[in-house]
Amino acid sequence: MDPTRRRYIGDFQSEHLPKDLANCASIYCDTGLICVGDGSFNPKLGRGSHAWVLSHLADNHRLTGVGPADGNPATMSSYRPELHSILAILITLNAIRNSYNIPPGASVLLVCDNESATIEVGKIVANPFYALDPQQTDCDLLLEIQGELQLSTSTFTVQWIRGHQEDHAAIESLCLLSKLNINCDERAKAYLRAHQYVHQPPPVILSCERWGAVSSGQKITTNILEVIHEQYTEPFSIAYLEKKFKWGATTTQQIAWLSLKYAKTALPLPRNVFVAKVMFDKLPVADRLNFFDSAESPLCRCCNRKTETQHHLFQCRDKRCRSHRLQSWIQHTKVILTSGHTSRIIMDAIDVNVRTYLKLPDRQTKWQSSQGHRSVFAAVQCAIADQGRIGWDKFLQGFISTRWEAAQMLYQELSGDYPEKTPRSWTAVLLPNLWNFSHAIWMYRNEVRHGVTAAEQAANSRARVVTLVTDRYNHRPHLDAKYAWLYKAPLAKLLLQGNRALYAWLNSVNNLSSISSGPKQSTLHSHLFCRLSDEAMGRLRRPRRLRRLFPTSVSTSKARRRGKHILGSSLPTSSRLITNMWNLSVKCLPIPLVKARPRKLFKRSVRSHDIRKMFDRGRRKRIMT
Repeated sequence: MDPTRRRYIGDFQSEHLPKDLANCASIYCDTGLICVGDGSFNPKLGRGSHAWVLSHLADNHRLTGVGPADGNPATMSSYRPELHSILAILITLNAIRNSYNIPPGASVLLVCDNESATIEVGKIVANPFYALDPQQTDCDLLLEIQGELQLSTSTFTVQWIRGHQEDHAAIESLCLLSKLNINCDERAKAYLRAHQYVHQPPPVILSCERWGAVSSGQKITTNILEVIHEQYTEPFSIAYLEKKFKWGATTTQQIAWLSLKYAKTALPLPRNVFVAKVMFDKLPVADRLNFFDSAESPLCRCCNRKTETQHHLFQCRDKRCRSHRLQSWIQHTKVILTSGHTSRIIMDAIDVNVRTYLKLPDRQTKWQSSQGHRSVFAAVQCAIADQGRIGWDKFLQGFISTRWEAAQMLYQELSGDYPEKTPRSWTAVLLPNLWNFSHAIWMYRNEVRHGVTAAEQAANSRARVVTLVTDRYNHRPHLDAKYAWLYKAPLAKLLLQGNRALYAWLNSVNNLSSISSGPKQSTLHSHLFCRLSDEAMGRLRRPRRLRRLFPTSVSTSKARRRGKHILGSSLPTSSRLITNMWNLSVKCLPIPLVKARPRKLFKRSVRSHDIRKMFDRGRRKRIMT
C-alpha cells in the first residue's frame, strides 16, 4: 500500500490483526458493516487525531484504528479530523474488498458526529461524480473520499449522531452507535495526548487532489483565495505598519498576528469595523473631523483644553472622564482574569503598565499576593520588554506580543489551571475584552458630545446648526447680485426656522457661492501713477537707430533677458505706449486668470491606438454608414 494511504489509516489496535480482518470480511459479506469515526482537535497546538471502528450490529467483532490528522495548524479545525476518520474507514474497506473478494452491493453504514462532514459526504454518496468546489474547506480530503467511493462497489448510507452524549446520560442507557462514538472519541484524545509533539511530515499532494497550494511549508486547505491574497500583500502591509507606527523589522515579528486574526474574524460586522478604526488610528475624533471640516472644533468636549486625538481619548485629564475610565478598566480586568484563567502575575504586569498609559492611579493591592513561580515571572518580564517596544497604546489596540501567550501557557502547565472549554488561544480571549474597553471609552465620549437622552441630542443638534448659520451669516462668501436674497432676512428671523430649513439655507449658500463669478478686477483708480522723468521719456521716444548711442542704467544681462536689444527696451506699440510712459505701483494685485488645462493627447502607439478607438464615439456610426 502507498505510504501516504497507510498513514491515513493509522495504527490498527488489534492483537490478532489477520483474524480480525477475516471476521470483518465475513461480516462485510453477510450482513454489512457499521463504521463509526470520530476526531479530536487541540486548538492551542493546531494538531488533530482520528479514530475509527468497524463493527457488527450485535457488536461481536470489532476492528479499530487510530492515527494522526495532518494539516495546517493555522487553519485546522475539528472538521478535518472527522474527514480523516471517514477517509481511513473507506481506505480500509477498499483494502478488505480487494483482499477478500467482497461481492458488489454489500451494505456499509457510515456514522459521524460532525454534521458538516455528514452533509458533504452524503452529497458525494448520493452522486459519486458530484462537482466539489476547490475553494471549500478541506477539499483535498473530500476529493480523496470521492475517489475511494468511486472505486468501491458497496452500498453506503451516511448517518449523523449527536456527540458527547455521555455528558447528559449514563453510557449503559445509550445505543450501540453512541457507545462506539464515545469509544472513538476517547481513543482519539488519548492518541493526541501521546503524540502532540511528534513532528509532522511535509505536506503531500494526494492522488485525487492532483494539485495543491503550499505556503511556508504548509498546504493551504482552507480559504485558499484569502491565504494567497495575504501572502501576496504581506510585505506591503508590513512596510505600511512599520512606517505608520515606526516599528523596526523585528518588532512586527513579535506580534501575535494569528490570534489577532482569530479574534477579529469572530466579531460581528459593526464591532469589526470599530476595531479596524481603533487599530489604525482612524476613529472620527474631533481633530480628524476638523481636518475634513474646519467648522468642527478640534477641542475635547470633556476638558475643553486640548485637541481631541485618539491618544487624548484614553488620557483625558477631566475628572469625570478619568473616573469613568478607571471604573471601566477595573470591570474589564476582572473579566480578563476570570474568563481566560489568566495568571495573576500577568495581570499585575498588564494592569500596572496600562494604568500608566491611561494616566490612572496604581492599584492599591496587587493581584498576586505571593511570589508565584519564578519561571512565569521571568517569562512575564520578557513579555513586558517586547510590549514596550511595540507600545502599550498598541496593546489596547490589539497589537500584543507573542510572549504573553508563552507566559500564560507556562503558567497553566505549572499550575494546571485550564478552562473547561479550551479556547483557540489565550490571546484570542484577551483581545475582545481590550476592544470592549476601547468601545466603552468611545461610547462615553459620544454621550458627552451628542447627549444621552433624546432631549439632549436635540439640543446639541440645534446648537450646532445655529453655530454654523451664525458663522456663515457673519462671514459671508462672495455671491452674485442676483443671489442677495439669501441674506435679505435678518439673522434673528433666520434662526427662528427649523433645523432642516437652516441646513437647506447653508447648502444653498455653499452651492450658489460656488457658481458665482469671482471678485471683480481692481479698477484704474485703485492704482497710483508716477510721471516718468524727461530722460526716460526721451529714451522711450528716441528712434531705434539712435537708441544704441545712449547707454542706460540697466545691465546688459538684464536687458538681454528683457528683450532682444542690448541697450534700452524695444519700441513700444500703440497699445503699450501709455503704460510704458507711467510707473504703476499697484495697491492690490489683480487676481491671475487660471489657464485652461491643455487636453491630454494619447501617444501614437499600438496600445494608445486601441484606446483612441475605444473612446471614439463616432467610429461605430461612420462604420455603419
